[in-house]
Amino acid sequence: MTPLPAGQPDNSGDKPKLPFIQFNNRPLRYVVDDCLKAAKAANMPPTIFQNANRLVRVRSIEEDLYLEEMDVDSFRGFLERVATFAKVSYRDEERTVSYWPLPPDYVRDILALPGWPEDVFPPIKGIARCPFFTAAGELVSVPGYHSKSKIWLHLAPDLALDPVSPAPSAEELKSAKHWIVDELLGGFHP
Repeated sequence: MTPLPAGQPDNSGDKPKLPFIQFNNRPLRYVVDDCLKAAKAANMPPTIFQNANRLVRVRSIEEDLYLEEMDVDSFRGFLERVATFAKVSYRDEERTVSYWPLPPDYVRDILALPGWPEDVFPPIKGIARCPFFTAAGELVSVPGYHSKSKIWLHLAPDLALDPVSPAPSAEELKSAKHWIVDELLGGFHP
């Protein structure tokens, strides 16, 4: 691989500058820490989450979403898009920077960590496909990740929802009760 000029990260064009991470001649833990810092900066809003003992991403298939486990290749691809990786060498006091993909051993180490910082990869319990109430009674009706419940809300594109008051009036409660008891349950109630 032909080295690029020293000190010239591959950040051409209008793209934002990516963190530069040297992975040779450094302890693995330092490289992993730098990778996690780069991931934290890039994962806002979050697209990669921790679910139990695995890293996952939200994937779309035919207008539905699911959680896909990140394997070595998919996580390495993510890291390659959020940082510039290189080997640095010196010969006769001349510094040479050679840009290389991050070796899989570093990626395996990150995936094998016993846990990940929640500010880097937030926890996710799953995907809801309709509005829901949290344990605290908060209605979640806006699509996307809801950090308090740790749930991603995905609504079908053709689902039309009327706005819901955070503090319903007596008339709104009466109307909701009528809809549930008389319309939804067809008048069946004790």
